[in-house]
Amino acid sequence: MVSLYGGMKGLEEMLLSYKLNSSDLVNGSFRMILEESKYVPSLKLEFKGYGICISDLQFEGTINGLEEHEYFSSLNAAVKAQESENSIASFELDFIQSRTVLLHRTAELLDSVLAYIVPFWEFSPGSFGCMKVLQNLMPISKMRKNLIKDVLQKTVSHKDGETPFLYIKRNFLSTIKSHKDTVFSQIYDGVMREEARRGKNNSDFRFAQNVTQWWKCAFIGEGIIDHGGGFRDTLSDISEELCPSEADSQLLLPFFIPCANQQNGIASNYRDAYIPNPSCMEFQKYEWIGKLMGACIRSNERLSMTLSPFFWKMLAESEPTWLDYMSVDETEVKTLIEMEKMDEAAYTAYFGEMRTWTVVLSDGTSLLLKPNGDNQTVSYGDRLEYIWLVKERRMTESMRQVAAIRKGLLQVIPKVLLWLFTPFELEMKVCSTPEILFEDLKKHVIINDLSFKESQTVKYFWNVLEDFSSTDRSHFLRFATGRRRLPTDVYVSERSETDVLPTSSTCGHEFYLPKYTSLKRADELIRLAIYTCKLIDTDTEVLQ
Repeated sequence: MVSLYGGMKGLEEMLLSYKLNSSDLVNGSFRMILEESKYVPSLKLEFKGYGICISDLQFEGTINGLEEHEYFSSLNAAVKAQESENSIASFELDFIQSRTVLLHRTAELLDSVLAYIVPFWEFSPGSFGCMKVLQNLMPISKMRKNLIKDVLQKTVSHKDGETPFLYIKRNFLSTIKSHKDTVFSQIYDGVMREEARRGKNNSDFRFAQNVTQWWKCAFIGEGIIDHGGGFRDTLSDISEELCPSEADSQLLLPFFIPCANQQNGIASNYRDAYIPNPSCMEFQKYEWIGKLMGACIRSNERLSMTLSPFFWKMLAESEPTWLDYMSVDETEVKTLIEMEKMDEAAYTAYFGEMRTWTVVLSDGTSLLLKPNGDNQTVSYGDRLEYIWLVKERRMTESMRQVAAIRKGLLQVIPKVLLWLFTPFELEMKVCSTPEILFEDLKKHVIINDLSFKESQTVKYFWNVLEDFSSTDRSHFLRFATGRRRLPTDVYVSERSETDVLPTSSTCGHEFYLPKYTSLKRADELIRLAIYTCKLIDTDTEVLQ
């Protein structure tokens, strides 16, 4: 008989027992399975009735909520962490292990009460206080994902039949004369007209997750029956208009501007990120952008925008620091850090009379930090006050715009979700990641025809996608599905023609792949299609 005991050390209780049979003795191995989930800081095996020599003991499953290899790897990783400020590398392994156990015990206790303290919309604002306190513990909760799903399901209010139908005229960039010609403005104006006509606010976007379209479109001059593909295409258009993916693209709308890191091009990270424009005062439209973000959280759609991590911390009310501002302006952050540490001689040699009591915001606006500050230089003795004032102005430069976006967001999702998500998770739910790895994309490409799956053309197809850059893969997704980022599935089917352009049906996420006589032809024609065929017109054949 083999018995497994678990519990506090010295007070272990029997969890299960297993009677060895003849086959176990012949095979020389056996397995014990504990199905229930229980907190057991100490495990003990007891053997009775046999003379057994144990040559190998393996544990499969979880220890305090972590897979065994994850549990011990996390401890080893912690011990091997590089020396840095606040590093735990100097702590003893026993201390780190005890801390890990404590965290997982805390998670267990948190999960036991979390469902009872999460407020919904009918609660007063004061009910959110305890959630704010617990925000930093949320990532270790196992119940959190189910709780998020439950909160979203219980706050659905959108009814069938309320989806607006809009007429959209898409223009080439060279023909757009004002922001009114953009898809964003046409969608916004169309939704507002629908609201006024119906006399109610239909753009709350509190959809059930199975709602696939927030509006339906008819594209003027394009043949399309919108079963979802046209709608997704408008989301891609809106994303590109708000935050262009190419650095040299025309900025069509005033709501977001490139971060200083993108403008000066010398930062080590976040050189493609945007932030809300401090000079733009169209707060009603910022609110509507917030509603779109909330709709993304409630659905499988994404806005393909690259916004600074600093923005997401502000949106989530996660109290960003000056170091977080490096994702906006790395040069300014490093300069002020060095300025604070300098001695007087170094300060005089490096800055001299260069710094006045002014600050330049991300949009180029210059503000006075003191009356007549543009005529006063910052002395060494006053530098700490100057640094504090610059930090305060720069970190709050887009505060009103972010507040408007948050206001719109919280009309679609309950505020508690801001604290159930981490800022990074919030970003992934709204925008996903711009980086599309070949291995990730391949998991979402589905080829059901087995004979076609093994063909030379499909081998060429995989080679083309593997050689593509992340930007190329984004264009491929846009061509096939109307979306620019994962997760989204693409269904690949065979076309009988040879060496012609591929086609797609974005409504069904379908990509029709012709036969190709060489890898070169496959690369040329697929690349040509995804970069030049951006209007939806093949549905004209169906209409005819």
